[in-house]
Amino acid sequence: MTFLEPLMLIGLPLALLPIIIHLLNKLRHRSVKWAAMMFLLSSNKTATRQAKIRQWLILLMRSLAIAAIVFVVSRPIAGGWLGWAFQGAPDAIVVVLDRSLSMEAKLNGKTKRQTAIELVANSARAYQGKSHIVLIDSALRIPQELTDVGLLSRLSFASATDTSADIISTLESAIDWIQRNKPGSVEIWIASDFQKSNWAPDSERWKDIVPRLSAVVGNLRVRLLRIANPQPFDDVGIVVSEAIIKKSATAKVLEIEMQIERSSIEEKNLPINLLVDGEQQYFEIPCQGQSMRYRHRITLEKNLDSSWGKIEIPADANLRNNVGYFVYNPVPVLKAAVVCSNTIGSKFLALAVSPGDTNRSAELVLRERADSMNFADYALVIWQGLLPDNSAKLREYIEAGGVVIAFGSGGKSASLEGISLGNIEEADNEKPFKINNWYEKDGILARTEEGFSIPLNELFVYKRQPLSGGNAIAYFEDGSAFITRKIIGRGQLVVCATTAEPDWSSLRDGTVLVPLIQRLFNAGARRITQSDMLVCGENSLNNSMQIRAIEGNDYKINAGVYRVDGRLVAINHPPDEDIFEIVDETVARKLFSSVPVAYFEEKTAEGQGFQSEIWRTFLIAMVMFLIIESILVLPPKP
Repeated sequence: MTFLEPLMLIGLPLALLPIIIHLLNKLRHRSVKWAAMMFLLSSNKTATRQAKIRQWLILLMRSLAIAAIVFVVSRPIAGGWLGWAFQGAPDAIVVVLDRSLSMEAKLNGKTKRQTAIELVANSARAYQGKSHIVLIDSALRIPQELTDVGLLSRLSFASATDTSADIISTLESAIDWIQRNKPGSVEIWIASDFQKSNWAPDSERWKDIVPRLSAVVGNLRVRLLRIANPQPFDDVGIVVSEAIIKKSATAKVLEIEMQIERSSIEEKNLPINLLVDGEQQYFEIPCQGQSMRYRHRITLEKNLDSSWGKIEIPADANLRNNVGYFVYNPVPVLKAAVVCSNTIGSKFLALAVSPGDTNRSAELVLRERADSMNFADYALVIWQGLLPDNSAKLREYIEAGGVVIAFGSGGKSASLEGISLGNIEEADNEKPFKINNWYEKDGILARTEEGFSIPLNELFVYKRQPLSGGNAIAYFEDGSAFITRKIIGRGQLVVCATTAEPDWSSLRDGTVLVPLIQRLFNAGARRITQSDMLVCGENSLNNSMQIRAIEGNDYKINAGVYRVDGRLVAINHPPDEDIFEIVDETVARKLFSSVPVAYFEEKTAEGQGFQSEIWRTFLIAMVMFLIIESILVLPPKP
């Protein structure tokens, strides 16, 4: 319980007035012992005892009535979320509203976002006019002062979005506002569904949040409102992660990769409605487990250079993650850089890049020129020979989504981004090194769609450099790593223990080299070919000259298809919004460490608020106390 007029509580000692008056009245009369009266009193002890009890009950009712009056004028409010006792209205209330896509799941006919807005608005009404109420939403993170909390549900910056929510960054915006305005006391209300991907409880950034919160104001409280998912919760989210055009001599084929997340593990078929080039197609996907990827191919009947489409699934708990968008545009010529000396092996590497594919080309770059080249122009960088002295540019390229594969290090021990290559080891001429174990469930060494393995076991290696660091995905018979990989940012670094030179290995035969290079090329090409497939809230279209919506409203917060400077761009919701993991109360409290936290969980959409003024309750109680007191003072019946 808290009070909007806490200064009125100084009147509580007035509740002692009836007792004080009673004691003073007793002091006015001096007791005189009289034999006849003493005899009468001793003969009626029971009646005297009852009279005293009645008198003390009368005093109690009068005191409670006065205390109830004091509570009435102090305007008490109570509720689970606002359960701190004897706290006054703060100078400022900063409301942090989670507007992520996961908040659009329906809870008894209302979305979780609508429920959160209603609860916040009902609670904030008690403070309107006494506290500055500021809203900071997770999508825009721009402080907006609320002059009328009743209009909160109608405001554009509280509407639905297809974005994720960076709760840490939103809190940082709240702290910045507090630092600029310097209120005396502050409460931060956080209304969210506590989805783990949005809260990032394992992030190191939380260690900076608590000291900043403690430093901005002396009197700070945090109130957490979690809007829980309805139970049972049945939701399926779908995202188009990739759309690739593949041309053959007779047809143009569109290959779509979909990422599907389900709240259920029940095995069943998922109906899909596909719209592309204005034509519809219906099919079903057999679903097992909660998470899966699925590739679908469709032959394009219309010979269009660019177009767009979408996939839809049946309506469920959250309508906003039931649609995925894709586009295809003219495919640019893709290049790979082969950094090496002018050797025979380098020519085999160049041939592996474009074995008959006119849309792919390889450029031979001498090691001496590598430091001045712009890696961003290439889908793949193949490095054979001495490794770079300074790998900063190469790391920047990988972090942005680039792919690099290094074949050896020129015969010298060296390291690249934590992966080390040792001194050369040579095999006996009659017994070359052989590979007998590799990871083929997925990734660059995965089996083909027909179920065939890459024939790594048929490869002969005559020279190798022992590898350490990274994650090994292929091994020699003696357990030494043949290929190791390291994820850096959005890209990857792959290092092979041998080279394509004839005196090092049989990679030149192509049965291993070509599929390996092609798969790495495909992975690196996504950075270029999929630049038209963006994630809502994370896109980089702000510098574009002209943006026109084809399907969708606002590219910053809504998924859809947009024409950007004449080129089609598809924006999908963040895939992490479909992963149904939450941060529980214990973890949430620990994130705020020593900062006072109140936690409330709303499991229905029927409540009117998580707090309310309860002065009427005390007013009724006062009337009841006075009625009881009036009954007690009546003379007993003879």
